[in-house]
Amino acid sequence: NGRTLELTRTAAAQVRISDPAAVAALVRQVHEECVRDKVPLDDYDDARYLAVVRVLLERLRTRGAIAHKWLDKYVEEAGTSRYFVWGGRAPGMRAYPKGQAAPVFLLSPTKIGSEFDFAAGRLSWCERWVGKCLRLPRELAPEFWARLLPELVSLGLLSVRTPRDTSVRIYGLKPGHIEAQLLDDEQVRHAYVRCPVCFWEQTVHPSLLDQWRDQPCPSYRCRTGILVAGDQPEGLGVHHRDRDYTKDYYRRLYREAGTYQVVTAEHTGLLTRAQREKVEVAFKQREGFKDPNVLSCTPTLEMGIDIGQLSAVVLAALPRRPASYVQQVGRAGRRSGNAFLLTIPDR
Repeated sequence: NGRTLELTRTAAAQVRISDPAAVAALVRQVHEECVRDKVPLDDYDDARYLAVVRVLLERLRTRGAIAHKWLDKYVEEAGTSRYFVWGGRAPGMRAYPKGQAAPVFLLSPTKIGSEFDFAAGRLSWCERWVGKCLRLPRELAPEFWARLLPELVSLGLLSVRTPRDTSVRIYGLKPGHIEAQLLDDEQVRHAYVRCPVCFWEQTVHPSLLDQWRDQPCPSYRCRTGILVAGDQPEGLGVHHRDRDYTKDYYRRLYREAGTYQVVTAEHTGLLTRAQREKVEVAFKQREGFKDPNVLSCTPTLEMGIDIGQLSAVVLAALPRRPASYVQQVGRAGRRSGNAFLLTIPDR
């Protein structure tokens, strides 16, 4: 789970910005074009202009707005239906039923019934964020984002899609533009930023702390917070989640223990013959990362099926006849001659 890796400070993830200076110059230009003579133009440094985009990209990342092929049909619906991330999802994709957070892309403009974020609209996160960063009046925020988002697409930082409703554009991140870096025991102590007012926190690689330092808090409801980097402990405040992350159990587990994924499938008489054969082929070949490596079976797998690589059999009940027992446990160890057999007898 990527979020757990960040929460335990095992790794820091970020969207790659190849040319920060060009991004800062772009935001400055868009800001000046929007303001013109309408309101006084405040002077901000490049770090503030870069923060406008940095925080936007990380918000999209943490909300799952990545233009992956599995989400193509979901994006075509502009976030108005969860069918293609639930019952009609692609094989191997996790389900996002109602009640669970699904990927949230960025819409421009708004669309009725959509669960996506919207860039132009009253009380949107984007409106409030640019107001915090640049003190841009609310009425100028839609123009600002309407100019900036297409330019970020041109720079390769965002992808854009047009759903069935051609009146909106949907923005997200390009696959492959997200980097993850492991944090060693020295880095983990200060690889984060925090708002001392609302205690919003984000794991950040030490090399990128300056892009977050002294910027407004991205939390929607926090109006006055300024981010403090983890290498400035005197300004961080004290929170109940503070601990020695070098001794975190899950961090140590992720760094030292090997990983193994259990993918289960059913092989019973409730399935059709075609379904059972599909399960058998996937179990034997294991070419896809979602092919099963553990089968829950009834005697449908007892006879006439050869799975040479099967290395373990667990029986949830003791068969009545010795011949049945031999048939069932005899599925394992055919190729190597070695197998693990566990039988759990009835009481």
